[in-house]
Amino acid sequence: MIVEAFDRHWRGVPRVRRIVFKSIPEPFTRAAALRNGEVDLITTVPPTLAHELERVAGLRVHRVPSTWRVYIGLNALRKPLADARVRQALNYATDVDSIVKTVMDGNAQRTEGPFTPNMFGYDPAVRGYTPDPARARRLLAEAGYPDGLELTLESPAGRYQGDKEIAEALGGQWQKAGFGPKVQVSEWGA
Repeated sequence: MIVEAFDRHWRGVPRVRRIVFKSIPEPFTRAAALRNGEVDLITTVPPTLAHELERVAGLRVHRVPSTWRVYIGLNALRKPLADARVRQALNYATDVDSIVKTVMDGNAQRTEGPFTPNMFGYDPAVRGYTPDPARARRLLAEAGYPDGLELTLESPAGRYQGDKEIAEALGGQWQKAGFGPKVQVSEWGA
């Protein structure tokens, strides 16, 4: 897509005359285009790649808040997730701060609800769950799963930043809390 300046704009003549938007889906290809001078700016840079780009002379990496969120969609109308205790157990089994630190390399922000801080409706008073695998196990037992519960976690790979790695980290966390997670990762284009 190409946008061009309108010389009779009510705010005056724009300083930028022309912007060309190129779709480059693969992050490493985007970064190579930036390094080679083929583009002037890229977005949605994975954390490890951002660190690499910070070391390139003449490039600046800016981290800005986003409205992008990672969430898990659950079918709460069917067993076993119809039981609120099972859903609560998943919350207690999930260590979001660890994922932010290890998978996203600190390039993410934990939110306690459906809204990020820069979205209308965000409420900083909302408090989320603190990881507690033992409590998750107790909730599973109360829900009728004293020996744990097998679940399937489906995730894309390559659709969102760190999607595959986040799913794998969740699988490991959930296993420690009594779940038997089967993590299924599919390439986004498939």
